[in-house]
Amino acid sequence: NTGLHWAYGIDGPPQGHCYVDHLTGEVEISTSAYEHPQPHACFIQSVKDDLVGDHGIMDLWVREARLFKYGSGTGSNFSDIRGEDEPLSGGGRSSGLLSFLKIGDRAAGAIKSGGTTRRAAKMVVVDVDHPDIEEFINWKASEEQKVAALVTGSRSMAAHLKAVIAACQNGGEGRFEVSDNPHLKQAYSAAKKAYIPENCIQRVIELARQGVLEIEFRTYDTDWDSEAYRTVSGQNANNTV
Repeated sequence: NTGLHWAYGIDGPPQGHCYVDHLTGEVEISTSAYEHPQPHACFIQSVKDDLVGDHGIMDLWVREARLFKYGSGTGSNFSDIRGEDEPLSGGGRSSGLLSFLKIGDRAAGAIKSGGTTRRAAKMVVVDVDHPDIEEFINWKASEEQKVAALVTGSRSMAAHLKAVIAACQNGGEGRFEVSDNPHLKQAYSAAKKAYIPENCIQRVIELARQGVLEIEFRTYDTDWDSEAYRTVSGQNANNTV
């Protein structure tokens, strides 16, 4: 971005950046996205235990998005945010640090760094004495377990539900009834033992009753950029204690 305005006159609407006027030494609000660009690679930002105020939690996501848009990375220490179930000034209870970290993680995943294809660079730091530190440490591992469950579960469902719909093609008038069709009974029993939800099994039987002969079931894999990983949280930051 540096020099694009000076050399080519490239301009854009202001994005909330500030700069120091070299003549006056004063901090000014930029009136252009490129006249005073964002050339620095990494930023460390503070965050207050405040939901919507300046320099608070939601304000940080806006500031991070501004940096991601122009290709920079950012990191923050989130230890000031109160832990789960701690009292709020309004009389309620906090939903906890992780509930907010998941919002920031999702926002970082949605914004491509520099507007291209690279993932946004984000660092999350939490002090070891924070009330939610154990949950924070286990965060990525628990999300990995969810991915494993999605991958394994999707393939198990595909195999068993395809067997159910295939079994519905065998037999006479009662081929859609588990009690009357031994092939369906066997497929149904195997699906139940594999913890396939009852409503999924019944849905497939009803589709077969309507004349559907084959169904494609979506399965997932463990590729780092797969839908399975995009479904879970904690994938867009380097976490540090």
